[in-house]
Amino acid sequence: MPHYARNVRRILSAIASIFALAHCDLAPVDCSPTPPIGIAVVVRDSLDGLLLTGGASGVLLAGANREPMRRGTRGDGGDTVLIGGYGGPYTLRVDHPGYSTWVGTGLRARLTRGTCAGIQTTVVTARMVK
Repeated sequence: MPHYARNVRRILSAIASIFALAHCDLAPVDCSPTPPIGIAVVVRDSLDGLLLTGGASGVLLAGANREPMRRGTRGDGGDTVLIGGYGGPYTLRVDHPGYSTWVGTGLRARLTRGTCAGIQTTVVTARMVK
C-alpha cells in the first residue's frame, strides 16, 4: 500500500470520529456534591426490634484514629441512624445505656464507579443486648 494511502485512511478516520462526536449527547451530568457517608448504623433492641438510635452513641475506629458518629437519616427516608466514615476498614463500637456494647469489625464503604464515582453507604444494624 502506498504511503499516501495510509495517510488518507488516517485522515478519513479522524473526520469520521469528529462527526460521531458532534452527534453524541454532551448534556452535562449532575454529580451532586453531597458529603459521602460511608457507614450508617440502625440501632435496635435485639429482642423486640425497638429502635434505639436516639439514645445511642457510636465511634468508628481505624488504627489510632477515632471518629465519633453523628445522627442522621437514611437517604431513603428510613430510620434515624448514626452516620460517619468514608472508606474503611473500620471497627465500630455502639453504646446505649442499659445495653452491652455492640462491636462490628471489618466494615467498609463500597466505592462506586461510573460518571459520578463516589461512595455507596454500607448500612449496618446493631442489635443491642441487655
